[in-house]
Amino acid sequence: MKNLFVKDITDGVEGKSEEFVVDEIRQHKTKAGKPFYRLVLKDKTGTIGARIWSDYFPFCEIGEVKPGDVVEVDFYAEEYGGDLQLIVTKLKLSQEFDPSNFLKSSNKSVNELLSKLYYHIENIKSEGLKQLLTSIFQDESLLEKIKVIPAGEKVHHDYIGGLLEHTLEVVEIALSIAKHYPMADKDLVVAGALLHDIGKIFEFKVEPTSFKRTKEGYLIGHIVLGVDLVTKKRPKALSEEEYVKLVHIILSHHHDLELGAVVRPATIEAAIVAMADYASSQVRQFAKELTDNKPNEDGFGEYHRTLKTRVYFGKPETKED
Repeated sequence: MKNLFVKDITDGVEGKSEEFVVDEIRQHKTKAGKPFYRLVLKDKTGTIGARIWSDYFPFCEIGEVKPGDVVEVDFYAEEYGGDLQLIVTKLKLSQEFDPSNFLKSSNKSVNELLSKLYYHIENIKSEGLKQLLTSIFQDESLLEKIKVIPAGEKVHHDYIGGLLEHTLEVVEIALSIAKHYPMADKDLVVAGALLHDIGKIFEFKVEPTSFKRTKEGYLIGHIVLGVDLVTKKRPKALSEEEYVKLVHIILSHHHDLELGAVVRPATIEAAIVAMADYASSQVRQFAKELTDNKPNEDGFGEYHRTLKTRVYFGKPETKED
């Protein structure tokens, strides 16, 4: 049974038979030439570096361990060079484990999220767009994926139900922008927002301890997979004009070609959805940093590779003498 999570580990803490997922494992040598293993272990609350020194090799069943495996470890935590790490003294593969310890889930009710989604579909006036959205979001085989697939492996909304939560964020942000521009087709904005990432239900899959990219995800990608689904589900009531504009929203929702867009937005509806998608993904990364990590004594986090900055948590509180 898991009792300690990464977020709760501090300097000096010891653990016995604690379960973690192996994120990375590599063998190295010390300056003196002695072998040791460097690992990255994780659970649903975060990741932490670990070391297995050669003195502990006899107590660690390390030979068959690979990334993605769940292991039980005895350890003690220590700070080294300003970073917290685990020194593993015993390790073995775990045969039975609870996946909920390793996969984060949305803290929002799936049923409530789906109710909001169906509300937006119901308010669409275009019969063709409404039929298309209904055929996709009431298809039980697709809906089961929509409920659990994350919006990303690591960057944003990377948890069970993340895609559904991100999709609704994009709809609501897009609508808040669209109300300032009456020339924008609100139905297309909502439909494009609901479908901009729909291909991710084929791009990702949920495994017991991690999210993985599928073969189709690697070779085709969610944008083309999404267009393919829309094309297959296209009802007769959907006009050619609406179909082309909707597909354009999906193809351009990353906005820049360097960021993965097939084309840049060329309609106001596509521009609105692209901006809403960017806002949701970027702000979620700030929220994730503020929730999952800790600031230094000056109130800043570590350099964030995707945000390309160090997030400021605020001025640390100081106790009065």
